[in-house]
Amino acid sequence: MEEGGTELRGRREPLYLLAVASWRTGDALRARNYADEALRVAPSCHQSQTLRSACEQRLAEDALVGLVAGGVAVAGVAALVGVLASLGSRKR
Repeated sequence: MEEGGTELRGRREPLYLLAVASWRTGDALRARNYADEALRVAPSCHQSQTLRSACEQRLAEDALVGLVAGGVAVAGVAALVGVLASLGSRKR
């Protein structure tokens, strides 16, 4: 049993460290993927669970910011089209 535990720890630790390195470089998606792999090897690893949760939170925030930015861009284009259409109809 001792050997199996050491072997699992030996695979979990590098995966967790890769997850941490990815997190620190700002790559939350890659960090989450490495944390998932570490959790497949050792599902009860609290460090990997915590890091995965942080990754999920950051990815959700990034998605929300992307949606808001996309909405603002669409609204800006619509407003520009409206102004141009208004100016075009005045010239006639």
